[in-house]
Amino acid sequence: MSMNSTDVTPSRIAAAKDAATSFVQGLPPGINLGVESFAGTATVLVSPTTDRDQAVRAIGALKLAESTATGDALAAALQTIDTVNQLIPGQGPPPARIILMSDGKQNLGRDEFTVATEAGSKHIPITTISFGTPYGTVDIQGEQDPVPVDDYSLERVAQLSGGRFYPAQ
Repeated sequence: MSMNSTDVTPSRIAAAKDAATSFVQGLPPGINLGVESFAGTATVLVSPTTDRDQAVRAIGALKLAESTATGDALAAALQTIDTVNQLIPGQGPPPARIILMSDGKQNLGRDEFTVATEAGSKHIPITTISFGTPYGTVDIQGEQDPVPVDDYSLERVAQLSGGRFYPAQ
C-alpha cells in the first residue's frame, strides 16, 4: 500500500502508471513487451507481445495490494523471458531487459539481490525506477505510517544485474 503515498503527485502509483504508459507508447513497434504486477505475489498480466494497447490497458487496471515481493516479481519476469526464448527459433535468445518500477521496500518472498544476480548471469539487465521520497507516508487506520522510498535496494538490484537505477523525477 506504500505506492498509495502522495509524496509524489498525485500518488506514487498514479505517477508510475503514467510513466509506464508513456514508456510503452514510445517503444518501437517490433519490440516485445510484457507487463507484470506484484505485491504479495507476482502476476504476469501480459505475456511479451507487440500489442501496445493490451499493455496500456493492463497498466491502467493495476490495483494496490499489501506487501512487496520484489524477488518473486523479478523471478517471474526471468521465467517469462526464458519461456518466450524457448519459442523463438534461431541463433539464440534476443536481447532482453527487465524494467522494475517500485518504491523499493521488499518485505516478502525471494531475495531480490539473489534474483538480480541470476539475471546478471543470464545477461538480462534490470533497470530500476524508484517512485517516492524519504518522507512518504500512508494513512493506516487513521495513523500516518512512514513509507520512505528504498532507493538503496533498487540501486543494488540494478547494479547486481548490470542494469541502471533511476529515481523518478
